[in-house]
Amino acid sequence: TAWDLERLVLDQFPEIYLARSLSWRHLKTRRPGEMTVFVVPDVRGQDMTDEVAPPAPFADLALRSRIQA
Repeated sequence: TAWDLERLVLDQFPEIYLARSLSWRHLKTRRPGEMTVFVVPDVRGQDMTDEVAPPAPFADLALRSRIQA
């Protein structure tokens, strides 16, 4: 289920604060059985006032690749 997939991501990646998944029915370009997981990194304790940093937390390419694998 979507809940199970979210828990797997959160258990495997402690640097993720929030995970939400959508089934193919919500995204018409997907095939049955596929899920898309949206993640929010845990930025608690990090300095978010850096002018060079993005205005919102995001998962970098390396983290997204590890989650996808």
